[in-house]
Amino acid sequence: PKQLSQEALLAVQRSGITSARRLLCMSELELVEALDLYVSDVRAVVAAAAAVCAPPPSTAQQLMREAPLPTGLAALDGHLGGGLRPGSVTEIVGASAVGKTELCLAVAAEALVTGHARGAGVVYVDTECGFKATRLLQLVERSLQRRGVQADPHELLYRVTVLAADE
Repeated sequence: PKQLSQEALLAVQRSGITSARRLLCMSELELVEALDLYVSDVRAVVAAAAAVCAPPPSTAQQLMREAPLPTGLAALDGHLGGGLRPGSVTEIVGASAVGKTELCLAVAAEALVTGHARGAGVVYVDTECGFKATRLLQLVERSLQRRGVQADPHELLYRVTVLAADE
């Protein structure tokens, strides 16, 4: 993105918005009011914040070079070429009570533990209101112990963003 104007930089400083996350979670209208800037200037501020925070886009070839994240189910991992691809979106579907939520929580725990040194996080899109933080914590603790990794499981849970399907 292009360089921000001095006016836009000062507006952000005066606004009291102290994190890119907070800024990126606000609507354009909220930012227009909070920053007292025109929409075009607000869009430039958002683009600059996103460019700093968001990783550059990956190609399919780059994603395929990354080590897959095993699901813990050998047969499924075989069909997936070793597991799920980091940086990709995976939708898990199936009949009621077949273990979709448990699988998703287990994979989320593995992603947190294997990626903790890189600061990796997880976006969990919950379409059935089945997300249970207490269960994820148990799975993270188990994975940490199994892998011999020293990390605070509660801190790892702060790296999870849960989105309800209607958001």
